[in-house]
Amino acid sequence: MSLATALTYRDRKRPLWLLSLLVPCLVGAGPLLAELLRDARWLWAPLVLVYLLLPLLDLLVGEDSSNPPESAATALEEDRYYRFVTWALVPLLWAWFVFGAWYASTMDLPWHGWLAVALSTGVVGGFCINAGHELGHKKERIERVLAQLVLAPTAYGHFVIEHNRGHHRDVATPEDPASARMGESIWNFVLREWPGAWRRAWALECERLGRMGRSAWDPRNEILQTGAITLALWTALALWLGPMVLPFLLLAAAWANFQLSSANYIEHYGLLRLRDADGRFERCQPRHSWNSNALVSNWILFHLQRHADHHANAARRYQALRHFPEAPQLPTGYFGMFLLAYVPPLWFRVMNPRLLAAVDEHGHIAGACQARGVSYRHAWGILRKAEAEFQAPLIETSRRRGSRLTSFAQHLLWANRRIDARLAPTFESLASELQEELQRLYSEEMSVLRLHASHGFAVEGLMRLANGQDMLPLELRYRTGIEALASLDRGECDLAGFQVPVAEYEKPILQRYMRWLDPDRMLLLHLAERNTGLFVQPGNPKRILSASDLVRPDVRFVNRQIGSSTRFLIHLMLERLGIDPKDVIGFDSGEFTHMAIAAHIASGMADVGIGVETAAWRCGLEFVPLARERYFFGINKELVGTQSLQRLLDLMNGDAYQEYVRNLVGYDCSLLGQVQTLEQAFGPAFACRR
Repeated sequence: MSLATALTYRDRKRPLWLLSLLVPCLVGAGPLLAELLRDARWLWAPLVLVYLLLPLLDLLVGEDSSNPPESAATALEEDRYYRFVTWALVPLLWAWFVFGAWYASTMDLPWHGWLAVALSTGVVGGFCINAGHELGHKKERIERVLAQLVLAPTAYGHFVIEHNRGHHRDVATPEDPASARMGESIWNFVLREWPGAWRRAWALECERLGRMGRSAWDPRNEILQTGAITLALWTALALWLGPMVLPFLLLAAAWANFQLSSANYIEHYGLLRLRDADGRFERCQPRHSWNSNALVSNWILFHLQRHADHHANAARRYQALRHFPEAPQLPTGYFGMFLLAYVPPLWFRVMNPRLLAAVDEHGHIAGACQARGVSYRHAWGILRKAEAEFQAPLIETSRRRGSRLTSFAQHLLWANRRIDARLAPTFESLASELQEELQRLYSEEMSVLRLHASHGFAVEGLMRLANGQDMLPLELRYRTGIEALASLDRGECDLAGFQVPVAEYEKPILQRYMRWLDPDRMLLLHLAERNTGLFVQPGNPKRILSASDLVRPDVRFVNRQIGSSTRFLIHLMLERLGIDPKDVIGFDSGEFTHMAIAAHIASGMADVGIGVETAAWRCGLEFVPLARERYFFGINKELVGTQSLQRLLDLMNGDAYQEYVRNLVGYDCSLLGQVQTLEQAFGPAFACRR
């Protein structure tokens, strides 16, 4: 990043960090609603928010993988606004913890209402520990004192010592009670972690005091210091509210501590640092922490989910933590993963298939273990456990061919990939719709380009690069080509992505778009050319060579969704061959992405599908070319000359994006980034518009 970029960099999340102070206050929503509506069942509202609504928001709002430029990191960390946010959180958390104790002790509540308030107060305690985690890593005296204060309500004062001096040293090793082992349920993990963490913290503090020539019970013992604050707080509450508040405090503290254990369980599950020839553990690397870029939970948890960078740079402040693409990624944010972890069979079924993917990629278990940072013994243990659950073998081994997945395991893996390919674009599109509302919280002077486009690899890569640069906000909604052009015509977007085949099918496709192609108002921004054709099984066992073979009774076809240009293209091809599409088995099916089509074929659920060559190559399928397509962004002429468009053109013409598109199999980027009129792009074929 240049000096100019560093000087102009602005953290788009800056106002959101201040709003994070409101999140713990939501614990008051339950009592407020219960009193207004005279129904104690509303006391469960905060728990519904945390454990149901927040995971849903993580899925809908999506992810943010953008990083601050390193040249701006120093100024970002020195900005005291960010530390004031965490400092202000401490008295708020104390106030809501005390409020929960007061409300449960003074109101006439049914048992389930009392339980709801205790667990909700425990959630506040979980936020206390998260704040203590952020503050406890800092060197300023005031922040270390605030860390002790905020950890006191939940009686978890040993956390800073155990975490900073123990967990960060032993993370992802068998010596660390705060790192979950492969195949270990969260319930077994808690039974191991709680006593193990306490013993390690006490031993570390006694060791520190011993080096100073002091006893373990010296007043400088930081565990005893925080414990004294806890004792004072709980005693004061008992004198004020009566001794019956103590069971409430114990349950709330236990639930708060369980929230920390849930995070610890997720952060390093199954990951293991390997030993070198001397028996020493390798240096902690990004692949030893599970990460998530889920925007909502990262905002609430002060980027705790960018855990790999935290372990690499423990003192780095939350606003400057970075995303590492090489770090293993969780399917969603922590709150959603909590729910999975609490049901071990679901957790294992979501997380453990990632080991199968590694075996499939590397061709042997040893390579998969190295890539995932797990031991060979743990890997075999979890595979055998999975085989027992599915009652089917998953791995075949031989001396000549190494290890490979069985047919059952391959189908299982492809089913998982097919679901991912089907759902990911839907969530991305929904996330962009919500982002429009979130954008109102940002600076009004920050312009955002709205892109409506059909799904494709070049669009996907552009979105990823654009949102990795805070200087170019880009909002994306996946639409069919016609829907995108209609949105542009109505002023609902700034760029409309659509594709047009060359040669014989160009004119009928243009006729389909003609209503929205106005040469007086519109220009075209050329993205790429790409190959479209049929995906078939490796070796093409059914000898499918052209669209005419789709009508054969032994061929199962999978199609793109209704309204897509690819679906219309194959419809035209069949009509020109004199084939009624209704006679094609599977023509009425519909998948939203090219990768979903490819995964469908690779999993054996169909024999042939249609899409771009890149998807076939990525899934190891053979490709039968049918047409060459050009992909454009339609733009209104008023956008030309604006700073937003110029930044987009700079990105498209930059080396990173050019190289990305060049590496897409079947793509040609020779005209990438060129602005053309409709006549220049389509020539005589566009004369029919007049």
